Amino acid sequence: MRKRDELIGTWRLESCVVLDNGKVVLRPFGDAPVGLLTYTHEGTMSAAIMRAGRPRFRANDILRATAEEKAAAVDG
Repeated sequence: MRKRDELIGTWRLESCVVLDNGKVVLRPFGDAPVGLLTYTHEGTMSAAIMRAGRPRFRANDILRATAEEKAAAVDG
């Protein structure tokens, strides 16, 4: 098995940080982000990341969400 094949699959995100010279300078999704990373055999990768604890839409439906709820979702 090649090294890259060891990454193929879906992984739960553990952290998301921006480093500068090996030091953390930014945590763009907070201290405990939530997300999944997927690596395919074809060489593609996708990531879905968000802040933990974001409020749900009151109507539990994005199509019925208020403008404020949509803005909060994008900011998080």
